[in-house]
Order: sequence, then structure tokens, then C-alpha cells
Amino acid sequence: MKKCLAFLLALLMLAACTIAAAEENLWTTLGEGKYFLQLVVVYNQEQVQAYNVYTDQETMMEALVELELISVEKTVDGYRLMTVGGVAADPEPDGSYWYIGVYNDELKSFVDMEIALEDALSDQQIYTFGYIVAP
Repeated sequence: MKKCLAFLLALLMLAACTIAAAEENLWTTLGEGKYFLQLVVVYNQEQVQAYNVYTDQETMMEALVELELISVEKTVDGYRLMTVGGVAADPEPDGSYWYIGVYNDELKSFVDMEIALEDALSDQQIYTFGYIVAP
């Protein structure tokens, strides 16, 4: 029950930080290209970074790896986010991991980073990466 409550609290924090970053114009522009996506990285309650990303890569994962914003590791189940913005998450010592969601009208989880950007992008979507430490 505690883990579930902690996860829900973390989701609310991500949504609040995403909205705050959007309203405060804290956006850094990265890359060039025909596709555009907005990304907010929530490191903790005090550290949030927002990006306007332009790319010609076909998927979000390819674009963010190319810009060295993320690193991934291939696993049996797909890919695991290893680092975001140079910050590593390691589930072994403290249960930490990177969460990715998309915020438009609500925060949704389990974003497929391998979906084609031309199919995934729509107006008013902000992708959010959040650093989560399990209680």
C-alpha cells in the first residue's frame, strides 16, 4: 500500500512540475529537424528542466540518444532508461528508476519510445521523465 501511495504522489509531483515548467518558460531548445516534441525532466522537487526538441530521427528514443539526453540498455522486455540528463537510476541500492509519461489532459504512463514520431506527436502533448525512488 505504501508503494502504491508513493507512486501516486510521484505522479502528482510530475504533473505539477510539468505544468509549472510550461508556465514559467523554462524551455531549452535542442537539435534541428522536422519533428518537434516537448520534454520535461523532473530530477527532484527543486530541479526541473524543460526542452523543446527538434529532430529528424524517426523515434523519440533515437532522437534523445542522439542528443545525449538519455542512455538506454536493451533488456529482454525492451529498453530500460539508464540515464536522463546525466543522472543514473539504479534499482539495486535504492529502488530508483526513471518514469516516462505524457501530459496533455492527464498524465499517462508507459510511453512507447520506439513508436514513430510522426504517429506519436500531437499538439499539446508534453513528455515527462521523472526520477522515482521507491520508499
